[in-house]
Amino acid sequence: MPRWFTLILAVSVSACGAASRPRVPGASGANGPASPPAGWLVWVDEDAPRTTWLDADGTPRGTRAGVIVAAGHALWALQMRTREMKLPTCDQIEHAEGEPLAEPPGGETGHVTIAALVELGGARRLVLDDGADPEEHALAALEQRTLVTAGLGPYVFVQQFRSWDACGAHGNSEARARVFDVETGTEVAVVAPEDEPFTETLRIEAAARLRAERPGTDDDETAPEVAFGEPALGASGISMRYGFQVGTCYACGDGRWGSYTRLTTVPAAVLPGRLQRHAAVPPGVRAWLASHPDARGVSEARVDPSPFFEAAR
Repeated sequence: MPRWFTLILAVSVSACGAASRPRVPGASGANGPASPPAGWLVWVDEDAPRTTWLDADGTPRGTRAGVIVAAGHALWALQMRTREMKLPTCDQIEHAEGEPLAEPPGGETGHVTIAALVELGGARRLVLDDGADPEEHALAALEQRTLVTAGLGPYVFVQQFRSWDACGAHGNSEARARVFDVETGTEVAVVAPEDEPFTETLRIEAAARLRAERPGTDDDETAPEVAFGEPALGASGISMRYGFQVGTCYACGDGRWGSYTRLTTVPAAVLPGRLQRHAAVPPGVRAWLASHPDARGVSEARVDPSPFFEAAR
């Protein structure tokens, strides 16, 4: 399996380690007791992401284009841009034989996403994807994009997709999921160790779904692995969905999570422990979420959002 695709599913931070990590300035608890909520920020992904600032009763107070996340005593805005690079041709790659090219690349233009969360009114920046690809000098085609797919409280859920051509028999694609705790400025495990017994039950259901979707394939006996896990906001409240992948042959793959995998999605009513308290939104906010099926993220603001939002009409 490619090194780039490696998923770290068992990384955890112990209570002792979390206490010893320097806290981000302005994070909740760093400046005394937490203040009452200033509202809830909900971002919706329709034709383009947009964030609405709600009162506890679900009344819109303001709106702002883009994804805005509240974490600790700060608000963060998602910034994304695309980096372009000129790639070599297959002939150039073959003649270079792993050495630097003797002439400027003359092939296609590759594209990679650079994504970060930037503190509104501050100087901090949390990089979600720096757009770096150490292999680009040996690729004849490269497209790498990053999507922020969900958010709950200070947690932001990211999916990265990469497709490339290394002048082999065919191109390839792969994906990986990442989860960031914006309040502490750290990346956390997709599945924490304490949640593994629960996801093991879901794994059994995922295996049954994969068999039913394509019975008789060579990967029927392979145990599915968690590809991603993210909150789902809907009419019935805040739940979870997990993507499970299984390795398979190139011709057998469905392309949803890479060239050599098949993917299925399993819903789960129970949230992981670290997310549960952030799902306790007021009834008015919950009703607003139920009426907006494209809502993707909700977070509780501890600072006044009004300087950064246009008044709702």
